[in-house]
Amino acid sequence: MASIENNAFEIERRCIQLKFNTNMPGGGTLGYDSDPNGVTNGANSGETLIYNVAQGSTFLQSNGKWWFKKALPNNWIEIGGATNVASNVVTHDIPAGNTQQFYSLDLSNNKSFEWVVDTTNLGTDATSLSKLSSLYSDPNVFSNEYSFLGENMEMVIDITAAAGNCVFEITNNEAETIRCSVKVEALNEL
Repeated sequence: MASIENNAFEIERRCIQLKFNTNMPGGGTLGYDSDPNGVTNGANSGETLIYNVAQGSTFLQSNGKWWFKKALPNNWIEIGGATNVASNVVTHDIPAGNTQQFYSLDLSNNKSFEWVVDTTNLGTDATSLSKLSSLYSDPNVFSNEYSFLGENMEMVIDITAAAGNCVFEITNNEAETIRCSVKVEALNEL
């Protein structure tokens, strides 16, 4: 049976999740939908709540950016950074002798990546499937192809760090155009 003591225990151990549309005690909503590091204590009840909420709380914006309160009084970091690209597949036809950039991902929050590369030679119908892992250790990106199926293609996968981003490019050294589909399978915050 519920009691005041049991409720107090549950309230004290909960993790606070604020959203841009959190209902406020006096009516209305939180009324703030931007980087929580920019709030001013005392500007209004929503900003005051964000500023004074406990360390370990989270804040979700309407655009999907999710923030974690790392330190007091008001130090927030974005959770996951570029994680929203994790389900996108980018496909390009790359003519012989050309290089194509597929991704340029923010390295400020994400340091390791998993890639799946599906390639077809449009002249010979040869296919291959590769899986790669990458780890950013300033100033380098270290990568390893750990799985390969299919026929070898004359192509170069180049994963580098440039201007705070992880850049993924493929150069086609085949005699024919190749079609490459690249997916970021996982982005892991370290």
